[in-house]
Amino acid sequence: PSRINQTYKNNNVPLSWENFEEIDVNIFEPENTVVLLPRACIKLPSFLDGYKISRGMVTGQAARFTYRKFDQTFPFSMHANSQELVNYVEKIKPKRVYTLYGFDSELAALIRHQLKIPSRPLKLAEKKPTLDEYLNKSK
Repeated sequence: PSRINQTYKNNNVPLSWENFEEIDVNIFEPENTVVLLPRACIKLPSFLDGYKISRGMVTGQAARFTYRKFDQTFPFSMHANSQELVNYVEKIKPKRVYTLYGFDSELAALIRHQLKIPSRPLKLAEKKPTLDEYLNKSK
């Protein structure tokens, strides 16, 4: 299993799934079925052969981009928005916050302004410093 799946297993969080090749096609009701596949899935499972297929995708990026290979897209994201991130930071009460990726400068400014917590973007460098080098440099 993947490291993520192993982490769930180690913490007694049950994961269950069906292997496509082991699905009992006799109980398959195509008119009442939704099959969730990874976006990168190019070849559909063989049990779908012969059925009319509509392809949809759920992604926060659907609000910004068109996905021509899908019949329908749904703009939903599992990522937190900036205010949800600020709320999280507020709850954990850190002494300092470093932001990375996305709107890192804007999020750092929001945290400084709303929570009065020192915050700044952590820019990736060509040569990444060690943690000790980075922390000593920022003092």
